[in-house]
Amino acid sequence: MIEGGDLQYLILGAEHMITGYDHLLFLFGVMFFLTSFSSILRFVTAFTIGHTITLITATYLGITANYYVIDAVIALTVIYKGFENLNGFPKVFGTQSPNLLIMVLAFGLIHGFGLSTRLQQLPIREDSGLFMHIISFNVGVEFGQIAALAVMWLALNLLRRTPHFGSASTYINAGLMAAGFVLFIMQMHGVFHTTMREAYPISRDDHIHAHLEMGSAGQVPAAAQTSVQSAPASSAEESHGHSHAPDGSHVMPGDIKPAMVIQATPSSPEYIQLATNVEIIESVDEAMKGASSTFTHEGYFGPLLFGEELRNYTLRLEPGMFLSEHPHPTESIIYTMGGRWVLCSEGKRQVMEAGSTFHFGSGMPTGWEAPFPEGAEILIFKKKKEGETYQSFTQGIGEMSETLDAQYREGEPFYYHQLAADHPAIQFARMKNPDFDEVLEASKPAAD
Repeated sequence: MIEGGDLQYLILGAEHMITGYDHLLFLFGVMFFLTSFSSILRFVTAFTIGHTITLITATYLGITANYYVIDAVIALTVIYKGFENLNGFPKVFGTQSPNLLIMVLAFGLIHGFGLSTRLQQLPIREDSGLFMHIISFNVGVEFGQIAALAVMWLALNLLRRTPHFGSASTYINAGLMAAGFVLFIMQMHGVFHTTMREAYPISRDDHIHAHLEMGSAGQVPAAAQTSVQSAPASSAEESHGHSHAPDGSHVMPGDIKPAMVIQATPSSPEYIQLATNVEIIESVDEAMKGASSTFTHEGYFGPLLFGEELRNYTLRLEPGMFLSEHPHPTESIIYTMGGRWVLCSEGKRQVMEAGSTFHFGSGMPTGWEAPFPEGAEILIFKKKKEGETYQSFTQGIGEMSETLDAQYREGEPFYYHQLAADHPAIQFARMKNPDFDEVLEASKPAAD
């Protein structure tokens, strides 16, 4: 919108109103029991006057506030209208409802302030026709409002013609209150969180990653750990003229961009919270050396990132290690970051080097072998297990050592020196590495 003209702002205003479910829910509540054109015009005009005043004034003067707080108050107006439509004031408080026209005007002021806080997120400048952009946006809001009201009027007219309008109105307005309550909770989530503000995670499974350091390690909130970095604008930023800071605000091209550095814990490497739901690990190599890595007879496992559907971890194969083919319940994509190793599946072997990647499907048996002196580091991308959380993910990696120790004591081979001299893995290793015997001997003390 940096180069957007008045027409673009008009269209944006209309789109914002048509997709603004909180505004639409309130208007629906206002319209619900209005039957005459004059009454509809009177109340809609009051609402329009209210939101026009604050939209234009607050935007032009730069008066703003936390938009999650404002939207939470707008959600309360939705609850209020549903409550009033259910005749809640006489039933609950034994009093008449406040003057509806005055309340609609007052609530219009609040809704207009909400529209203003969103408009002020756009990179509009005073030297680019600020006032006309605001007016155009407001006109667009009115067009969007008229379109929405027309659909509501038609739907309500059809509903009133049915014999069930009386009973349906109770359920509909109760639903209106419930919707307002849900919106309120969603916006309050944005007020009190610095990450995943608009993802609205409900379950601990979805929510754990945003708090895995702050909660479990007793650290200060992420906002207090803010460090400042500068970086050139990416092509994605250039396409819409700005990027987003971790608090959701807009950062113009050339501005310094803040990034929250989340400190490492025993179960997680350090990473940067660049923006909402955007996390960066700057050095996988450093993360692999951190305390989060767990030594097992299969190698050093280290958790990296835990996404909505995927989890990402590393594996360091030490020279002389061997893992026989075994099936995996879920598919994986594996990338070799460094070193060399041997992939084995269905008895077929392939040397994998830095830069190689491969995929195996669910239930497909695979194994890996490390016959080279440098070992190897691989990066694994795997789908989350059902019901898995970041905590159970890291805990599972930590518990692998004990499980594999028990299998090792029971005779499961995890090293070349446990194999027979004529084993195909040893024959392949000697063919690919003339100095394999040195790797074999060097691995024995660590295994015993």
